[in-house]
Amino acid sequence: MKKLLLALVLLLPFLAAPLSAFAATAYPKSGTDGITNLFLTYTGYSPNGDGTSEEQHWKTNDFLPILTHIDRTYNHADGLMFTDYLFTAVAVKDGFGQLKNIAQMNDGKPATPSDWKIYMNQLFQGNDPAYYPENIGALYDASLHNGLTRAIPVNVWIALPYPDPKVFSTDSQRISALENWMDLFIYTWNTKGYASNFQLKGFYWIGETVADTADFKDTRVIQAINDYIHNKAVNKEDYSALWIPYEGATGWNQWANLHFDLSFLQPNYYFYSNKDLTKGVFHAYSTNQGVEMEFDLGVTWDYKKDGYRSKFLSYMNQGVTGVDRYVPQYFAPYQPPNAALAWYTGGWWWSHEKRDQSILKLFRTGDKLYDSLYSFLNGTYKVPVNHGK
Repeated sequence: MKKLLLALVLLLPFLAAPLSAFAATAYPKSGTDGITNLFLTYTGYSPNGDGTSEEQHWKTNDFLPILTHIDRTYNHADGLMFTDYLFTAVAVKDGFGQLKNIAQMNDGKPATPSDWKIYMNQLFQGNDPAYYPENIGALYDASLHNGLTRAIPVNVWIALPYPDPKVFSTDSQRISALENWMDLFIYTWNTKGYASNFQLKGFYWIGETVADTADFKDTRVIQAINDYIHNKAVNKEDYSALWIPYEGATGWNQWANLHFDLSFLQPNYYFYSNKDLTKGVFHAYSTNQGVEMEFDLGVTWDYKKDGYRSKFLSYMNQGVTGVDRYVPQYFAPYQPPNAALAWYTGGWWWSHEKRDQSILKLFRTGDKLYDSLYSFLNGTYKVPVNHGK
């Protein structure tokens, strides 16, 4: 649901394990499938409500303050931020400049296999990969050339495009199309030479709800494609299947029956006034899911008492204090392994030929929330005395 909002509003182990792997948190201690903190990395395009769209792409320098924490006093990296990245997209532009939605069923302009190929090319190539790597290539470049003066091992997850029933006439064709796309992706990945520093961990079902009709059933497609994922392996490492439904989505609490290895639940508290964070976290706990942490550029300007910044801080504060009225005995800081958290931090917003993203703006403007985020990821976060900069 909140990724639909993005579309409308847009808006190792090292030599030793990452510090974040030892963080304590009060969030649900589900099976993590090797994930501690998963960063959602948007590519392609995100449509706005007025018919315009925001281009989503990442360059090497974009990743540096997100992969590592940069001490702005001395201008050097002094620790790790995120080492798991999920590459995904809402839409792409086809050869005619038409926006094609690859994230959900679309009545107007559903994505075709040729649009899926555009999505894959953007993941790997960007605009000019020979000189200016983007997206996966940019992250790889940042993992090798960063202020820590050593390579940072990174785990990568890839969103599968949604097989729209308006494009494929049967569920069998939908499944086959996804299998073919995944096979081509893995083949291309293996030609890039990433294995020395990257690990392709698995794939993500991009739809946030399960659409079953009399003629087409996402349930059937999801189970089949997840089984296909589990039958794949690289360097004797099995792939895993992820999902991030919103609370109340069809099938949100049936993730295991859909053959996913791990699911994160979206509380959506940051975006909607009628949502209850502690209730959402309890539902994640009771269904053995991880939790999605949620914020966007709103944290950089909305300082009202109940504004975006305050709401996001509630996510981190609850993660540390465990304050909850549903199951008080449950919410106490955990020892490792940590809970699995996915981080939605918004996409790129363009204004006057400039682009901005929430964490990068926090870093660039000297906002102490950037440092608070780093401390949370590494288990040293303290509840702030105020919500200012």
